[in-house]
Amino acid sequence: MRHSRRILFGDETRKLELLSTRIDRLDLPLRGTLLDECFRRVRRDLRRAGIDEMRPNFYLSDEYGTVVGTANIGVGFWDADPLLRELHRDARGGTNSRADILLLLRHECGHAFCYLYKLYRDAEFRRLFRVRGHFFRTYPSTDRYVPNPWSKHFVNPFGDHYAQKHPDDDFADTFAEFLAGGWKRRYRAKPGALKKLRYVERTVRAWGRKPAIVRSDPRDLDQPLNRMKRTVRAFLRARVGRYDPRGFLDPDLSSIFTRRGSAGRFLDRFEGEIVRQAAVWSGAPARVVGDILDKVRERAEARRLGVRDTHRTLVELTAYVSSLATHYATTGRFRN
Repeated sequence: MRHSRRILFGDETRKLELLSTRIDRLDLPLRGTLLDECFRRVRRDLRRAGIDEMRPNFYLSDEYGTVVGTANIGVGFWDADPLLRELHRDARGGTNSRADILLLLRHECGHAFCYLYKLYRDAEFRRLFRVRGHFFRTYPSTDRYVPNPWSKHFVNPFGDHYAQKHPDDDFADTFAEFLAGGWKRRYRAKPGALKKLRYVERTVRAWGRKPAIVRSDPRDLDQPLNRMKRTVRAFLRARVGRYDPRGFLDPDLSSIFTRRGSAGRFLDRFEGEIVRQAAVWSGAPARVVGDILDKVRERAEARRLGVRDTHRTLVELTAYVSSLATHYATTGRFRN
């Protein structure tokens, strides 16, 4: 990759661009990503276990969680992109490994299986998982719970004793361990947990190939990506001073383009003219000017910037690109 492109499209620049982008405007294709791999693996796990009728609907959201009464499973959007994962690690102090994501997805599939087949109404379920009162209304409003780390009645796939928070999570964690396999060996010394795992095994055998009792509406989503208007920076509460974004152009582009519209058509029309003029004025190679315009186009489209006055925008953008190219031609950088 050319030096000019390494600066303009480098990871440090891209991180600040991501932080400055509204979440609903993130372009996050899933094909070939870590999440895509995990989705496919969990679906294979379900089929291997004999669960054919429940089809989890994974969607990007602000957290991992299952919409109550559905098979709609929200997945943390930050795990859809390697740089977002790094930003999450920088801001929150950690990131999910592949094993973590698989555990989370299996856990959420446990919630979905419970909801779709209304297992919480089953007498044995209520006895084994110690349901007291209304299954949903008794769910705690916070993540504060006091576990017994020595209890032999609960599985503990995450190492945080989360199964002890509420019967809903107890079943979901138990289901996750069942789906992962090898549970008979792992829990042979925990008879209470083993009883629950055997219950899951019997229940999956009984219901896995039967149509769900509850119809899951794929439109019933909680905080999908297209409803999240905050920037990534605001969501993560990230500090931007730790990055060195030497190709970050967003503030300048905000003063050249309008906040709404399609700058892409403008650039389609005038890109050649801007490249020729800026290359002459700056003395920089045309390919360097082209790299700058590639970055301008990428950020204008990502932020949905537009053009109100064609002539003024053409003059301002040509002057701006020329100044960047001149600075690069003399210093090897686009800004001090």
